[in-house]
Amino acid sequence: MKRMIAAFLLLALLTGLTACANKKDSIQEPVAFYYRRADITYGSSDSVILSEFADAADCNGDTTLLLKQYLKGPQSETLAQTFPVGTTVLSLTVEENTADILLSSQFARLSGIDLTIACACLTLTALKLTGTETVVIHAHHNTLNGMEQIVMDKNCILLLDDGANSAD
Repeated sequence: MKRMIAAFLLLALLTGLTACANKKDSIQEPVAFYYRRADITYGSSDSVILSEFADAADCNGDTTLLLKQYLKGPQSETLAQTFPVGTTVLSLTVEENTADILLSSQFARLSGIDLTIACACLTLTALKLTGTETVVIHAHHNTLNGMEQIVMDKNCILLLDDGANSAD
């Protein structure tokens, strides 16, 4: 159990959105949106987080618009609403290899494992959309588990804790 919690904490550290606002030529269709599984299991890389594909044609390459679409939640019944209702993207900036995402204050309602999973999902989605390497996540006028921001990259997210299979 401690190893699963540690794995999820590592997922939280990875949270950082890498969004390229209005970078039209970098977005491939369809786009992958990552969400929490409705029925979490353990033991494989898709036990907690799964992706579903969304049509990006209506967004005309606008990454901010795609993130707004993403935050509305999944279409599949196998996935769960990962973000609090009303969470919106207030700003998205991309500088060098970092996407900086400011979310509405509703996002700060999350804590613990729910925040960790949401940040991991957002990071995976933003990295794909923006082509950046790091994502910085903020909640408007709020802290996230006592932190001003959460910074993540793909190397921070542990999708499979194979240490559970080894002897202690």
